[in-house]
Amino acid sequence: MIGSRLQRLVLLTLVFLLTVGITSSAAASVFWANTKGTTIGRANLDGTRVEQSFIAGGNNPCGVAVDAGHLYWANSALPGTIGRANLDGTGVNQGLVGGASNPCGVAVDAAHLYWANVDAGGTLEGGTIARANLDGSGANQSFIAGANLPCGVAVDPAHLYWANRLTDTIGRANLDGTGVNQSFVRGAGLSCGLAVEGAHLYWANGLSDTIGRANLDGTGVNQSFIGGAQAPCGVAVDQAHLYWTNSGDGTIGRANLDGSGANQSFIAGALSPCGVAVDARPSPTVPPTTTPPSNQFRLSKPRLNRRKGTAALSVTLPGPGRLALSGNGVKAVRPLVAKTPGAVQLLIKATGRSLRKLNRTGKVTVKPRITYTPDGGDPGSRSTKLTLRRR
Repeated sequence: MIGSRLQRLVLLTLVFLLTVGITSSAAASVFWANTKGTTIGRANLDGTRVEQSFIAGGNNPCGVAVDAGHLYWANSALPGTIGRANLDGTGVNQGLVGGASNPCGVAVDAAHLYWANVDAGGTLEGGTIARANLDGSGANQSFIAGANLPCGVAVDPAHLYWANRLTDTIGRANLDGTGVNQSFVRGAGLSCGLAVEGAHLYWANGLSDTIGRANLDGTGVNQSFIGGAQAPCGVAVDQAHLYWTNSGDGTIGRANLDGSGANQSFIAGALSPCGVAVDARPSPTVPPTTTPPSNQFRLSKPRLNRRKGTAALSVTLPGPGRLALSGNGVKAVRPLVAKTPGAVQLLIKATGRSLRKLNRTGKVTVKPRITYTPDGGDPGSRSTKLTLRRR
């Protein structure tokens, strides 16, 4: 076991410590980094019109991220830079940010660009998560310290996430760099690359050739949510699909959000791809003709079951979609599929410490988080607070 593990670690590390940074969105193109080459690839979301050299001139690019105006990537080979280009491939700048240390993985939000420095300080235990402004200014190569061979970053409106390959964990911190938890999720295997969406966090396990998934509060961990990959290195997610790069055989994989319909060779012909991202723009050839469906929903007053110590929460939806439950002290629920508008009942159960406190004292306050993703629309989330009681 140890020998095979070391072999896999050496194999993946030789490919410049394969990793990825991800954004989650919907729309026109999928991008990937050809880590054994110098290019960023691109294709339509249906896998057609593959361009393996959409952007050239990189230096072992390792991880890609995309926002409404730009594509970003990490050049992992020395001297270590973060590159940027317009979404049409023009305006290429291979040195938007300099001074990185074997950067592997990038992520972007409305204010900042983030990346993982694999060996800052010259040791594998000295990895950091870095941050800069979107124009490349104000770079802080040690925004978050203490990572262990970090491999990929992801960001949502509340938190920053990264993969610690050396300790087989997923780390998390607040967006201001506080509240660092290097072991937010445990049990990964040479994890490399993350993606986050309204209800879940995803990562690639290079050791077990699987894609892992957990709820955003770290519960409901499934290290084998999707199997059959080939040294996966990076994941991305949009409203319909999950994507990952198979660095072992040069392909891009894709599956439905529930893990079904996995296609390990959705796109072929890449060079040890490590990092995948999904474009947020509407397709220029298919302009939007309808207003996105509403993601607003209404919560009714919960009905307590004092005998069982649970609560029934009614959620009124404006249309069909998926409804997920997570939150602090709450047992997570796999996304429920609502086929029509109307009320959906969620059963609120305590878990972990909250359940133990409920059993001991007869009451506990929990904070369920409800996420509704309308069909064809963006997810919307709301949190509430309620007290469970047991007689």
